Amino acid sequence: MKNDNNTSLSSDFEQILRKTKSLKSDTICPYQVFGASSDKLRVYISRLADRGVIVKTERGRFYKPKQMVAVKRSMKELTLNKKLFSNDLFWNVRDGFKIQTDTLLKGYLQNYTRDDLMGLYSLFGYSRLIEESLKLYGDRRDPNYQKIREILMQFEIWRMDK
Repeated sequence: MKNDNNTSLSSDFEQILRKTKSLKSDTICPYQVFGASSDKLRVYISRLADRGVIVKTERGRFYKPKQMVAVKRSMKELTLNKKLFSNDLFWNVRDGFKIQTDTLLKGYLQNYTRDDLMGLYSLFGYSRLIEESLKLYGDRRDPNYQKIREILMQFEIWRMDK
């Protein structure tokens, strides 16, 4: 039985991370760009997606965005930038103060406008907003979820064509 140690696993991940740097931005690629498909490869690709280095589009495909996502999934708080939003839902919080990411997402996903979704999109990216709106509305058939998804898809198409 083979005994894998942590150094070989981290070096494999670092090799994949180096390969992502050589990929063209905003070009959809299959997972096979990194080598033969395996469970370990899928785990590494998920880690890259969580870090914002790549964005998964569909099963077995991803792309490297021009700009990495500004807010990591693990961040619980962020500095509020009111210039990103047209509606001031958090009028009692001054610009530049810390706000819970969950509160910000929930507030603007419940009372969404196209401009506010663009602000959230610039902070969190497509996949995080889709995930959070699905948690919030609970069903893919919900009209609010579908409208948010439609707007975000337009942002993605616009970004890919840019």
